[in-house]
Amino acid sequence: TIYRYFTNKETIINELYCIIREELHQETIKNIPENVSVHDEFYLKWRNILMYFINNPYEASFIEQYSASPYISRESIKENNRRNQHLKDLIARGIAEGQIRDVDYTTITVYMWGTVKQLHHLHTSGSIRITDGIIDDIYTVFWEGIRKKQGSGEE
Repeated sequence: TIYRYFTNKETIINELYCIIREELHQETIKNIPENVSVHDEFYLKWRNILMYFINNPYEASFIEQYSASPYISRESIKENNRRNQHLKDLIARGIAEGQIRDVDYTTITVYMWGTVKQLHHLHTSGSIRITDGIIDDIYTVFWEGIRKKQGSGEE
């Protein structure tokens, strides 16, 4: 009976992926004040993503697995790119304001997702207990990696 609504398994999984990614998107952008600094907005969004992963371990695992799947549809990829426009805009703003290194969006997001995924894995496996201190320390190291060093001529 489910195939009355979906043509095949891939369609079902793509729809589930889109629903979960929309949940993640809504969590990512929630409680972001207007006129906040690039640093603080990035921190709040990064932390929101991390907390979504920690509080929704099954959804997080599904996102990680399915994002690398050959079955992900072009429509799902396009929709995900549309949802991530706020991050592209934030990175562009940070570069324009001289706060973020002038590197491409993909470089920064690979680094960002790497920290989130690794913290999620360590938490899920019980290797570490996530605390505000650990979250702040990891973010500080992440930010130091993407921020433009003033006076260094770094481009």
